[in-house]
Amino acid sequence: MSPPNRPFLGKRKEPSFMPSNSRQHKRSKIQDARAIASQTTGKAFGNGELDVERFVQARAFEIKALEKSIKKSRSALSTRAFQSVPRELRRRTASHNVKRVPQRLRARASKEMREDNTPTVNSRTRQAKTSGKDRLRLEIAGRKHREAERTRLRKARKREAREGGLGVERVRQSQLNKLQSAPVSKAKFRKRQRFKAWLPTHLFHAKRAHMPPATSPLWRMAIPLCPTQKCFRPTHRAANARGAMAWDTSYMSTIGVSGTQRSIVGLLKGLGVGNGTSDSWWTGKATRWLAGSRTLEAWVYERDRQPKRAIAPVSILWQVSEQDSLDHIGSAELEGIRRRLFIRVHPSAFFELWDELLRLAKIQKPACVVEDLRFEVGSVQIVGPAAAEALVGTLWPVLDTGSRRASSEQPAEIWSRLRHLTTPTQLPQGATMGFDIIDPRLHHPPRTVNKQLSTHAQQELLTLLASWPVDVTQPAQRLFDRRARVLADRQLPSQKSINRRKGSAPPGEHPASVPSDPCIPIVVAAQGRTKGSQDTWTVLMPWKCVSPVWYCLMFYPLSSGGTMRFGGLEQSQQLALETGTPWFPGDFPGTQAGKAWEDVQRRKRKADWEKLPKGRRVEYDGVELGHGRKGELGDGWACDWGYLLATKDESADTQEGWRQVHPLEAANHLQSKTANETGITHGLCAVKITMMGKGVPTTCARVYRLPTTDTRLRQAWLEKIRGSGDQDEARAQRAASQKPGEAGFVHQGRQRLAALLLDKQSAHAQTQSGLLHAPEEEDLIGFMTSGNLNLTEGKGTGIANIALDLVRRSSAARQLSPEELVEHQRHSGFQDEVIAGHGQFRTLWAHNTLSTSNEGKRGRRELISGRSHAKHLRVRRAFLRERRRSVDLQLLR
Repeated sequence: MSPPNRPFLGKRKEPSFMPSNSRQHKRSKIQDARAIASQTTGKAFGNGELDVERFVQARAFEIKALEKSIKKSRSALSTRAFQSVPRELRRRTASHNVKRVPQRLRARASKEMREDNTPTVNSRTRQAKTSGKDRLRLEIAGRKHREAERTRLRKARKREAREGGLGVERVRQSQLNKLQSAPVSKAKFRKRQRFKAWLPTHLFHAKRAHMPPATSPLWRMAIPLCPTQKCFRPTHRAANARGAMAWDTSYMSTIGVSGTQRSIVGLLKGLGVGNGTSDSWWTGKATRWLAGSRTLEAWVYERDRQPKRAIAPVSILWQVSEQDSLDHIGSAELEGIRRRLFIRVHPSAFFELWDELLRLAKIQKPACVVEDLRFEVGSVQIVGPAAAEALVGTLWPVLDTGSRRASSEQPAEIWSRLRHLTTPTQLPQGATMGFDIIDPRLHHPPRTVNKQLSTHAQQELLTLLASWPVDVTQPAQRLFDRRARVLADRQLPSQKSINRRKGSAPPGEHPASVPSDPCIPIVVAAQGRTKGSQDTWTVLMPWKCVSPVWYCLMFYPLSSGGTMRFGGLEQSQQLALETGTPWFPGDFPGTQAGKAWEDVQRRKRKADWEKLPKGRRVEYDGVELGHGRKGELGDGWACDWGYLLATKDESADTQEGWRQVHPLEAANHLQSKTANETGITHGLCAVKITMMGKGVPTTCARVYRLPTTDTRLRQAWLEKIRGSGDQDEARAQRAASQKPGEAGFVHQGRQRLAALLLDKQSAHAQTQSGLLHAPEEEDLIGFMTSGNLNLTEGKGTGIANIALDLVRRSSAARQLSPEELVEHQRHSGFQDEVIAGHGQFRTLWAHNTLSTSNEGKRGRRELISGRSHAKHLRVRRAFLRERRRSVDLQLLR
């Protein structure tokens, strides 16, 4: 019977009167399944007599109801086998294919499928729906493929017999000073790589990660963007707290340079390596780097441009020479020795650096040789506390018993003793180790290494780290030899032969080594955490050897539990933001690679903005900025550097644009008395921005300085920022612990705040909603290039780029001394500069950011409200944390 007073709905479906909440629906379903129907026995007793037939019927009805309830409750609370699998192991076709479920659950899954008649899939019995002609074509193609395979094997056997039977093949010399093409892939994958190249681990990532569109690859390569799982917090935990995380960084371009040491050093000086340092630096601090036992992280510049323009950050690694000596590394007799080095650069700046290297190599006397090793040298990068443990458990070195040096001091012998390290900062900065390893598939699946450390072993490890004998015992790395790289790629056995050898081995033992097993040359570089960097382990190896090493790393059982996670491009951006490191090329808009990245992201953000309906997207033309000003400055979906350049300097060449400035140059520029003293014009420098309160800054947020023309608005902003600090208790603790000289400073601020509140004319600095106006257009000094929630600091942080000319111009207008504006701090090792702005630039202000706080909480969230298409526009404002009425602008490399 239908409920009374039901409204007439016409042809629409009748509304359901079941509980709308899914939890309530599940609860009612369980209660209905557990309800057992019963029948009274009153009719079985009549006139004091028992009617046996009716009594038995009543009991039979109750027994059937009990059985039915048990069956219904079992189905109501049942969980399928594929539903009990952890989320990272689930597959979309697991409910139809038993083999998609882990082996321990396959029996249960097959039983469930038989009970409910689930349509199953069996790949062996699946028939391809092809016509007669198609079937004939497939048969002919298969027959030709088998014939070609037999011919290839027959020629390989003849070649091995002719060359001694050890699989030694002739290696062609690489093309010098010419670009190399991508390796030819298998026929079935060749069509998919017409416009891009695959990484060695592409098949692994294609199943587990989001990949860029096939029509628009990143830098001509299929680079994974991010895992398909939600991994924002797990990425932070794996990289900092427990576990490890790995990236296939084979997309990083490697360039080989060979020639005399004198010519190579001249080439590096032409690129700006060691720029601003004396000649003694090449024979002092750079001694171990020149010897090949350290890696150097540096910026390279264009040689013929004045002022010099930055190209990209690079990693430089020299090959160890047997004739090297730390005492005579820079002597004249050793400068004529032929040396080799690797230069690794981001693929977005490869062609720019390649052209510059070719020009510089030709003018050296004698000339240098440049090789394109993009598809010959691959790499894997690992971060996290368990990174060293996973690497030691996966990479088994080949012990060189015939070496002339002490076996206990060889890198292959020392390698296994590094499994107890939790961070590469315990090693010398930029330390490298080169040795050969066996095929990791021979001992797959890997086993967890023993991390128990006795007191004696701990003392030996401390002695090893303090002395670090690898600087003396490191032989020449075979990875620099092209013959060793090619033979390692060619001699890799197939997975079928590996499985055959493992099957014939005794139970619990690994297959015995044979002479035909390849020796894979690798180089391990440890980069410890410095200010604004992440602990990283980088393993360089031949291109085709990356895939076997990668699979063993991914399945290594960590002692802390679980396995290693993998990351994509977004995870590298996240960790760079957490450490306060600018990410190349996104956070360097003053370079050619940064400009190209910004152009692509601008078009993407605009396309996403246009897809939204007008009622759900921000209309940037209607943003209220105060004093009758409306409309965002520049394009709202872009970091409009062209607009900033055109508005600040009308005579500037917009085609020339901005240029990225090194932190040391920026510090000297701000310290100089005149702008022409350093010759820096239109310079950009990366700074770190930290939110004062709640809220998360996002990309394309505008960065302003304090108002310079309206004094009252400036004071209002200062008081607003001062009032939006931490809690009252935290402020009281800071006031109690402050220096005696700062008490009068705080007292003056309170007096100005009281005067501002009593001033009736201060209302002109607020909008109709009671919010402060935005600074003027001439106070715009930069844009936010990246920003997000920083789990390390527990607040929103970001990386922005500011115009140095505007910072210096405003400080000159306020007549601030350089000592009040700049605090130049130098640290040991590589140069690391910090600039702290005082006085005029105590506060930067960014708007058009995303805030996660509630409105009206102690003024920590500032909104600008306007009207466009009858909707209120809400644009968030973020404030920067001040330290003694200042904000630290950390100029980042």
